[in-house]
Amino acid sequence: MPHGHNGRLDTDDGGAIRQAALAGAGIAHLMQFAVQDDLDTGRLVRILPEVAMPTMPVHIVHAYGRQLPVRARLFVEFLAGRMAALTRSGGSSVAKTAALRRWPCGSL
Repeated sequence: MPHGHNGRLDTDDGGAIRQAALAGAGIAHLMQFAVQDDLDTGRLVRILPEVAMPTMPVHIVHAYGRQLPVRARLFVEFLAGRMAALTRSGGSSVAKTAALRRWPCGSL
């Protein structure tokens, strides 16, 4: 089936890569959580499921010292919960090594 595309797309913009894949431009290498809705609805199809993406740690760095404001603490807890849910569901490899660390201001 002729596709009319000729060349290579190289970008570090995940949204642009997703849009290109949705437009039929070729294979995309994206984190599962970013395209889960597209996979669920069939807009995108997983290929090579046995090939795992490399893992990467996630760090949250703030400048609040030891007294983290409630809004920031709630945000950190929200992110930790989302990462844990992705790990339990077999989701993105980024969640499998999520590391949430708090450094006091000045210790970086």
